[in-house]
Amino acid sequence: TEASLSSYAVFWCVASNEGSTQVEIAKMTGLSAKTVSRVISQLGETRGGRGWICQKFDDNDRRVRRLALSKKGKSVHARLMKDLAEFQS
Repeated sequence: TEASLSSYAVFWCVASNEGSTQVEIAKMTGLSAKTVSRVISQLGETRGGRGWICQKFDDNDRRVRRLALSKKGKSVHARLMKDLAEFQS
Protein backbone atom coordinates (compact mmCIF):
# COMPACT_ATOMS: atom_id res chain seq x y z
CA THR A 1 0.00 0.00 0.00
CA GLU A 2 1.00 3.61 -0.39
CA ALA A 3 3.06 4.98 2.49
CA SER A 4 5.45 7.85 3.08
CA LEU A 5 9.15 7.47 3.79
CA SER A 6 8.43 8.74 7.30
CA SER A 7 5.94 5.90 7.79
CA TYR A 8 8.46 3.32 6.65
CA ALA A 9 11.16 4.79 8.88
CA VAL A 10 8.93 4.79 11.97
CA PHE A 11 7.51 1.32 11.27
CA TRP A 12 10.95 -0.28 10.82
CA CYS A 13 12.39 1.59 13.78
CA VAL A 14 9.59 0.40 16.07
CA ALA A 15 9.95 -3.14 14.72
CA SER A 16 13.68 -3.11 15.51
CA ASN A 17 13.38 -1.25 18.83
CA GLU A 18 10.18 -2.40 20.50
CA GLY A 19 9.58 -0.70 23.82
CA SER A 20 11.00 2.64 22.66
CA THR A 21 9.18 5.92 23.21
CA GLN A 22 8.12 8.39 20.52
CA VAL A 23 11.00 10.68 21.54
CA GLU A 24 13.49 7.82 21.16
CA ILE A 25 12.03 6.89 17.76
CA ALA A 26 12.31 10.53 16.67
CA LYS A 27 16.00 10.59 17.65
CA MET A 28 16.72 7.28 15.91
CA THR A 29 15.00 8.28 12.67
CA GLY A 30 16.01 11.92 12.63
CA LEU A 31 12.36 12.92 12.27
CA SER A 32 10.70 15.61 14.34
CA ALA A 33 8.64 14.58 17.35
CA LYS A 34 5.60 16.07 15.60
CA THR A 35 6.15 13.91 12.51
CA VAL A 36 6.62 10.77 14.59
CA SER A 37 3.44 11.54 16.53
CA ARG A 38 1.49 11.96 13.27
CA VAL A 39 2.89 8.71 11.86
CA ILE A 40 2.09 6.84 15.08
CA SER A 41 -1.51 8.05 14.73
CA GLN A 42 -1.62 6.83 11.13
CA LEU A 43 -0.05 3.45 11.89
CA GLY A 44 -1.47 3.02 15.37
CA GLU A 45 -4.56 1.43 16.81
CA THR A 46 -6.44 4.72 16.78
CA ARG A 47 -9.61 5.43 14.83
CA GLY A 48 -8.56 5.57 11.19
CA GLY A 49 -5.13 4.08 11.89
CA ARG A 50 -3.78 0.94 10.26
CA GLY A 51 -3.49 -0.88 13.58
CA TRP A 52 0.16 -1.82 13.12
CA ILE A 53 1.64 -0.08 16.18
CA CYS A 54 0.34 -0.22 19.73
CA GLN A 55 1.17 2.03 22.64
CA LYS A 56 1.44 0.74 26.18
CA PHE A 57 1.96 2.70 29.36
CA ASP A 58 5.32 2.23 31.04
CA ASP A 59 5.03 0.14 34.23
CA ASN A 60 7.15 2.60 36.23
CA ASP A 61 5.89 5.90 34.80
CA ARG A 62 2.34 6.11 33.46
CA ARG A 63 3.20 9.33 31.58
CA VAL A 64 5.50 7.34 29.27
CA ARG A 65 4.09 5.28 26.42
CA ARG A 66 6.12 2.44 24.97
CA LEU A 67 5.71 1.49 21.29
CA ALA A 68 5.55 -1.99 19.84
CA LEU A 69 4.16 -3.72 16.80
CA SER A 70 0.65 -5.05 17.27
CA LYS A 71 -0.29 -8.55 16.15
CA LYS A 72 -1.35 -7.08 12.81
CA GLY A 73 1.91 -5.09 12.61
CA LYS A 74 3.98 -8.21 13.28
CA SER A 75 2.14 -9.96 10.46
CA VAL A 76 2.91 -7.08 8.08
CA HIS A 77 6.55 -7.07 9.22
CA ALA A 78 6.89 -10.83 8.66
CA ARG A 79 5.42 -10.49 5.17
CA LEU A 80 7.82 -7.64 4.34
CA MET A 81 10.80 -9.62 5.65
CA LYS A 82 9.76 -12.59 3.48
CA ASP A 83 9.45 -10.33 0.43
CA LEU A 84 12.87 -8.80 1.14
CA ALA A 85 14.46 -12.25 1.48
CA GLU A 86 12.97 -13.33 -1.84
CA PHE A 87 14.14 -10.12 -3.48
CA GLN A 88 17.71 -10.58 -2.20
CA SER A 89 18.03 -14.19 -3.39
